[in-house]
Amino acid sequence: MNKIFYKLIFVYFIISNVAYSQGQVSDDIKWFGTVYLRPELDARDFSNQTHPYFITMQRVAFGFEKQIYPNIFVYAEAMDSRIWGQPQNPRKSIMNLDLHQGYLMFINILDMPIDLQIGRFEKEFNKKVIGPSNWQDVPRAFDGFDFKFKINSNWDIDAFYLVNSFQTALIPSTLPSAYPYPAPADKGVYAYGLTSKIKLSKNAYIQPIAMLEVQGKGNATSYDKLTTALDYVNKEGNLDLWLHAGFQTGTKTEKNIDKDIAAWGAHAYLGYDMGTFKPMLIIDLNSGTKLNDQGTKDNTYFHYLGNKHAFWGIADYFNTITTGTANFGLNQIAVKLNYEEKEPFSAYLEGSYFMTNVPFTNLDGKESTAIGSEIDLVFKYAFNKKMFIDWGNAIILPSDLWKALYRTSEGTKREDIGLYTYLRFMFNF
Repeated sequence: MNKIFYKLIFVYFIISNVAYSQGQVSDDIKWFGTVYLRPELDARDFSNQTHPYFITMQRVAFGFEKQIYPNIFVYAEAMDSRIWGQPQNPRKSIMNLDLHQGYLMFINILDMPIDLQIGRFEKEFNKKVIGPSNWQDVPRAFDGFDFKFKINSNWDIDAFYLVNSFQTALIPSTLPSAYPYPAPADKGVYAYGLTSKIKLSKNAYIQPIAMLEVQGKGNATSYDKLTTALDYVNKEGNLDLWLHAGFQTGTKTEKNIDKDIAAWGAHAYLGYDMGTFKPMLIIDLNSGTKLNDQGTKDNTYFHYLGNKHAFWGIADYFNTITTGTANFGLNQIAVKLNYEEKEPFSAYLEGSYFMTNVPFTNLDGKESTAIGSEIDLVFKYAFNKKMFIDWGNAIILPSDLWKALYRTSEGTKREDIGLYTYLRFMFNF
């Protein structure tokens, strides 16, 4: 851990000396960081016979941004993430300080309206498709590059390539033994695509995206999945509207069985700001797979690289939507009421009803689509836009699917009310 820290400081001083020798760059160094803690009480197993779990997640990050040459910037961020008690000993270290982000940013390459971000970085496109998922203990960062073509002040196009798992370890020298013959199948996991953000006005835009995800055939499960989606966001005046429509196609190979992974999804978030209160209506649809088709198809609309916790309630039953719905897909209907009289206090109350997208057979042998309901109440105190404390509470009422999924192998039913609460400290500087 200390070695990584010293290396980060060493890189900083090298960059500072290079910048000084150029004599043409800004002397400003932007230091930044994050301290994030989230104690939570977890009683989401629908059983009054078990005790709730109490855990605390902690994340601390620090870094800097520096201009090292006209139109060239370097960005580095180190991060430590842990669960309280994870070292198992007050004098033990889990040695997990990591370079979470580290990249170069080239602005207006060759005096053309093209930017290049290359290295390891957080990225968000269309929220549901690609995002850092900042709620998690370790936010998602990608290795790769992103070319941004700035057509005009209202229109950008991004071409990106992300490597999520490498094909093979680095070959340090060209020895015959380092190159097995025949070459093993590719174990890499990649994503690449195009997206564009087109501003229709100051607070309204559309964003199409096309992304191909590839998992090499050297893995236990391989796939080629193409996602195409279109988002429309409008926050003009009192209106708050977000529409999403997406389609996925491709093939997943698992245990030598090829599965069709065609899927679709759509959602509509509609809110109207009335001053102190802003009511919202949320409808979110995600296709699923019929039970008789699950041997040859996987038609659940699922985004592995997208943001988590941004949808479907704060209790997070559907972060992995395929297992969270037994692959039957997810439909959500929710009503949300936001309250914000004056800063720094705000709150919201949200009630959601969850259904599968395709029917299943419940424990009584009847056809059903009912999953359950969730009521969320969240209070927030914001010191500024970057620093806040919020307290979230969820009451979860199980229905047919949750009762079936949480029934034990011995046949014990778990159908009591589920509870979840957290206290989150998010301080960015």
